[in-house]
Amino acid sequence: MKSIVIEPYREPNGKAVVNYGFTYSELRDLDEAIYELIAYQEDMLPRDDPEWREKVLGRLNQLAMKIDMYRGKALLNLEEEE
Repeated sequence: MKSIVIEPYREPNGKAVVNYGFTYSELRDLDEAIYELIAYQEDMLPRDDPEWREKVLGRLNQLAMKIDMYRGKALLNLEEEE
């Protein structure tokens, strides 16, 4: 089984990062859930605080992009094993 490690190995506060992993199907499920949450939040977040709304949606989009990257690498690993 291959794994993907992306540096840095420490959080911004200097604490070590613990290794963990996801299966390809878990990454797919996370990816779909994040995009569903973004679509839901765009309609449900309070419109009276655009700065907070933008911050939340921005963080969700960053997480979605990171999941997409890991999912792509996981798919490449899966194809190499076949």
